[in-house]
Amino acid sequence: MSLKRNAELHSGDAPFEGVVAASWEGRYWHTAELILEVGNGSIEAWLGADKAKAPKALLADYTHAIEQAAKVRVQTAADAFAARSKKEREEAHAKAAAIDLWNMRRSFRLHADEIWETECPACKSRSFLAGVKYDEEGDDPYEELVDVSYVAEEFLCPSCTLHLDSREAIEAVGLDVDHIETETPPAGIRARLRQRLI
Repeated sequence: MSLKRNAELHSGDAPFEGVVAASWEGRYWHTAELILEVGNGSIEAWLGADKAKAPKALLADYTHAIEQAAKVRVQTAADAFAARSKKEREEAHAKAAAIDLWNMRRSFRLHADEIWETECPACKSRSFLAGVKYDEEGDDPYEELVDVSYVAEEFLCPSCTLHLDSREAIEAVGLDVDHIETETPPAGIRARLRQRLI
């Protein structure tokens, strides 16, 4: 890219003519994301894509940038993991398999309502999603179980250290952001619901 840029500026060539955006755009957005993170910035702020104010076209550009950066992040993590020795890869997978969910909670930036397992798209190891609760079904106070719905907002893989910190990025790499847990509501809540019926 730098050679093409030099040819564009210092010669009569048109090196970018016919170049498909897909061949360079993902790497560009990934690099931009890394540079912005160093200064505690974000692609959203850089593009001015305030979700409450931005026009739809700008939000579409932001979403596209996040998706492209996430895909490159996965490929970079996969390449780095594959470059490790077989023994190191096996040890990393074994360590991830032994991690306790409760201890994993401290590794997330998000103050999550729930953490659940998934498979890493980069190294196929046991990895984790952290999410927030958005729905609960089962209003019958005599029901002992309710379905609680969560949506993932952060992803971490302890084996290859792949980290994705948005729902858009998680979806872009093919992971399911929705998760349902069947839970027993606390006894106090069940008792209050029963009181309402009396």
